[in-house]
Amino acid sequence: MINTLTGANENIEINPDSKIQFYMAGMHHVVKAFEAAGVTFPISKADLLAKVGDADIQVDYASTIKFSDLSKNIKQDAFVNKAQFFNALGGSNTVFNF
Repeated sequence: MINTLTGANENIEINPDSKIQFYMAGMHHVVKAFEAAGVTFPISKADLLAKVGDADIQVDYASTIKFSDLSKNIKQDAFVNKAQFFNALGGSNTVFNF
């Protein structure tokens, strides 16, 4: 059975029998790790890694990685707030296929 979701410009077909899984709460687990470690902003990347670098972050239904691995491509050295951190994280893990 295939369900169709209609968006603004496209129809997206979702096959519930598909092996593809989407896990939208990955960033929630980063925030939970921040809260558990008492992370406050502003913070340097070095201090952030010292506090949560070893934390396991769930990034898929059945997959976790260390926070240090998730954030290893971030080039920025400090963050004034969570928004700035998540923008850096998103940009560091973006893959462009042109």
